[in-house]
Amino acid sequence: MSDTANLLGTGLLYEDRLPLHWQLTEAAVAEGGASHVDEANAEFLRIMAALEEHPPEPTEERPEIAHEMRRLESKVDLLLSMVSRLLARQRPLPDAVPLRLSATGIEWLSSPAPAKDKYVLLDLYLSRDFPLPLLLTGRVAQVTEEGASKRVTVIFEGLGGTVRDWLDKIVFRQHRRRIAHSRREAAKEA
Repeated sequence: MSDTANLLGTGLLYEDRLPLHWQLTEAAVAEGGASHVDEANAEFLRIMAALEEHPPEPTEERPEIAHEMRRLESKVDLLLSMVSRLLARQRPLPDAVPLRLSATGIEWLSSPAPAKDKYVLLDLYLSRDFPLPLLLTGRVAQVTEEGASKRVTVIFEGLGGTVRDWLDKIVFRQHRRRIAHSRREAAKEA
């Protein structure tokens, strides 16, 4: 991907192919709407963190409790899978695009693409298992040609501190997973 680390901040970046839909908007979200969207985003990110959280390893001191926890977890997983499939049928996900995400902005490949300095509303689907979007608004900071597509960099506007903190946690968690995955792959090759 292009060198936009300075536009997306100096911290870690989450790189993946995720469903993303964008549309032009007149300006950043109005003040009253921003707090409503921010609260919805914070709630969504809390749910995402809870879904990704792994339970502690069972102890042998109380195997019946560990067994019951695994049983309940499998039932919740089944319920989430069923609800996700229902949601996906009602509202298909947009196409997945290669992207880079930070707590301050996002960069993705697009064709067509919004123009520089325009405001966009983004629906970013962070999980295929929980197909609800994170709603983000921002200003297009950079658009560069890349083959038949354009690389678009958007700097978020109107995000509260809580949402930025949750985004930082997600970016960090994904970075850790990528490192763990590369270590597992390296160990397999050795």
